[in-house]
Amino acid sequence: LAPTRTDLRKAFIDQLTNDQRIPEAIAQYAQLLEAAPGNPDFLREWGRLVLRNKEVPEAERKQEASRIWSQILIGHADDALTIAQVADLFRQNKMNEEAEPLYRRAVELAPGDPQYREYLGEFLHLQSRSDEALSVWEGIAAGDRRTAVNVARLAEVYHSFGFAGKAVSEIADAVLLDPKDFSLQIRAASYHSTVESFDQAMAYVDAAEQIAATDDERDTCVQQRIEILQAQHKLETVAAELVNSLTADPNATAEGWYTAARYLEAARQWSQANAAIDRAIAIAPQSVPVMTLAARIAESSGDFGRAVTMNRALAETDRRSRGDYLMAVSRLEAQLGRSAEALAAAQELIVSAPGNTDHYEFLAQMCFRLGKSEDGLNALRKAVRINPNEPHLIMALGSALSDQLRTDEAIEVYWRAFEKSEDVEDKVTLTMKLTPLYQQINQLDKLVERFERDRREEEQRRAMTICLAQAWHTAGDIVAARQELESLLSEDTRDTNLLSQLAKLCQDGGELEAAIGYQRQLVSIAPGHETEFPLATMLRLNGNLDEAAEILVRLTRQEEDPVRQLRAIDSLLSQGQYEAVISITEPLLAQNREDWELLYREGVAWHSLDKPEEALSRFERILSLSIPYDALGRAGEEQLKQAQAKARSGNRQGITTSMPQRPTPLSQRTNASEAAMACGLISDRRYFSGNQLRTVWTPAAYGTARMAAIGWVLRYRDDILRLLADGQITQNPDDPD
Repeated sequence: LAPTRTDLRKAFIDQLTNDQRIPEAIAQYAQLLEAAPGNPDFLREWGRLVLRNKEVPEAERKQEASRIWSQILIGHADDALTIAQVADLFRQNKMNEEAEPLYRRAVELAPGDPQYREYLGEFLHLQSRSDEALSVWEGIAAGDRRTAVNVARLAEVYHSFGFAGKAVSEIADAVLLDPKDFSLQIRAASYHSTVESFDQAMAYVDAAEQIAATDDERDTCVQQRIEILQAQHKLETVAAELVNSLTADPNATAEGWYTAARYLEAARQWSQANAAIDRAIAIAPQSVPVMTLAARIAESSGDFGRAVTMNRALAETDRRSRGDYLMAVSRLEAQLGRSAEALAAAQELIVSAPGNTDHYEFLAQMCFRLGKSEDGLNALRKAVRINPNEPHLIMALGSALSDQLRTDEAIEVYWRAFEKSEDVEDKVTLTMKLTPLYQQINQLDKLVERFERDRREEEQRRAMTICLAQAWHTAGDIVAARQELESLLSEDTRDTNLLSQLAKLCQDGGELEAAIGYQRQLVSIAPGHETEFPLATMLRLNGNLDEAAEILVRLTRQEEDPVRQLRAIDSLLSQGQYEAVISITEPLLAQNREDWELLYREGVAWHSLDKPEEALSRFERILSLSIPYDALGRAGEEQLKQAQAKARSGNRQGITTSMPQRPTPLSQRTNASEAAMACGLISDRRYFSGNQLRTVWTPAAYGTARMAAIGWVLRYRDDILRLLADGQITQNPDDPD
C-alpha cells in the first residue's frame, strides 16, 4: 500500500474487519496513524476495534484502548469539549475509572458551562452515586451562576433524572428570578402538576396568562389547564362548573366561553362544546380564535354544514389565511356530496392567488375525486407551466397521467423531470416510475437501451448504470441489477450508496450472506443506527442471534431518539434478551421513574426471567402514576403527529381525510383483549408464520398500560391462589394479603 494514501489503507482495514481478521486490521491502524497522526476519527475507531478483539484478555484490551484514546487529548489538554468526548468513549465502553477524571477535568476547564456538570452528574448518577451527582448538579446554578437560565436548566436536569421535588423547588426559584418569562411559568405549572401540586400549578398558569402576549401563548395556557385537570380527573366536572358560572353571569366574556368550549372539546362533549362556542361567537363574532375553534368543533362532531359556514366566515375575516379556509370549505363540501359547491370553492381558491401552484394541485385532486379527470389534468398542466422547474409538480402530473392510463404522455412527462434532475437519487426514483410504464406497453428493452446508450458518456456512466440497475430491480431481475452495481463497486469500494443498494438487492433476492457482507462494509464506512440496525435485522434473519443482539444492545444504549430506542428494546424483548433489556432500562428509569413505557417493558423482562416480585413492583408502579389515561407513548405521539400532518396535507390537496384524534379512555376498551392475552389471562390467539418473529405486545397509551398492569397483578394473584390450593406454598399467618 502507498504509505501516504490513508483512503486506501482505511479501505483495506475495513475489508479486514469485514472478514473478521481483527488482529490484522488493528496492526494496520498503527500504520494509518503514522500517515495521519492525531486523527481523532481514526483513533476512536482503532480503540473500538481493539476492544472487539476477543483473542486478547479484556484487561489488556482496555489498557490498549485507553492508550490509544488518550492520544486524542494530545494538543487538546485544555479543550473541555474534546476531553468530555473522550470521557464519553470510556463511559460507553464501561471504562468508568478512566472516564470520571476526564469528566471532572472538563468541569474545571469550563466552570461556567453547565453542560459539563450535567455530564459528570449523569455519569455519577448512573453509577448509583446519586448524592455526588446532586452535589455536582447544584454547581450549575451556584454563586454568581445563579441566573434564571441556569436555575431553569438545573430544574430541567432534576426533572429528567426523577428528582421531582428538587425540580419543583428550582423552577419556582427560576420564576422568581424572571417572573416575566412566559415559558418558565408554563414549565413551572407542568412540574408542579407532575408532583400533584395542582393548586400551585394552576397559580402558575394564572401568572402565565397575565403575561401572554399572543394568541398562541394564550392557547398554551388553556391547554396547560386542560392537562392539569385531566391529571386530576376533574376536567368534566370543572367544565360543567364553568358553564354554570358563565350562564349565571350576565357579564360573561367571550374568553370565558372560549375556555369552556375548549374544556368541553377536550372532554369530547360535542353538543355542549358547540353550545359554549356559540355563546362566545355571540359576544365576539369577529374573533378569529373563537371562529377557528367553532369550525374545529363542528368538524370533529360531524356537523360538516356548520363547519363549512364557519370556514367561509373565516375566509372573509382572516384574509391572510384565506387559502386555508377555502381549502377546508371545498373539502367539507365534497364530504357533504355537494360537488358543484366543492369545485366552486376550489376555483375561488385559484382566483385568490393565481400564481400559487399548491392551489392548482388542490383543484386537480378535487377534480379527480369528483370524476372530472380532464379538468384535473389541465389544472396540473397549468401548475407545471407556472413553475416548470418544480419536480414535485411534474411528478404529480406524471402520476395523474399514469393513473388515467395515458401511458405515453406519462412517460414523456417523467423523462422531462428526469432530464431536469441533477441528483442521482431523484433519477433513481423516476426510474422506478418509468419502468412499470414501459412494461405496460411491452417496451422495457427500449428503456434499457436508452440507459445503456446514455452511459457511454463518461460523465454519465455512474448515474446511468445505477438507474439501469434500478430498472432491472423494479422489473424483478435481481441478478442483472446486482451485476450492474457490482461493476461500479469494483471501481470504488467505499461508495455507500452502491453498498446500500447492493445489500438491499441481495436481501430481496434471498441471498442473506451476500447482503450481510455488503452491509458490514457499509457499517465500517458509515457506522450508526441507519446502517447497523439493518445489519442486526439481517443477522437475526440469518440465524446469527448473538451478534444481532450484541449490536442491538449497543445501539440501544447509544440511541438518543426515544422512539427508536423503544423500538430497539422491543426487538430485544422479542429475541428473549431479557437481561440486556433490564441493563438498558434500569439507568433510564433512574432518570425518570414515571416512564410507564419503560416500566412496562422492564416488568415483562423480569416476568420472563421468573422474577415475579420484581415484575409485580413495576406493574404496581404503573398503577400508582397520576397521568391522563389518554396520554400516548413516544411512538403513539409521533404516529399521531404524522397522521395529523398527513391528514392536513391531504386536505390541502383535496383528499378528504378525517383528522386523527387521541384515543379516549372509553375507546381504549377495545385493547382489553390484547392486554389480557399479553399478561396470560386468556390464550394468545395471534397468528405467527414459521419464519416470523413472535413480537411482544406493548401498550400505546397510558390507559391501556393500566389495563395491562391490572391484568398482570390479577395473574400473579391467581397464580398464588392456585399454588396455595395445590399446597405448593403456605400462607404466612402474619400476612393476610
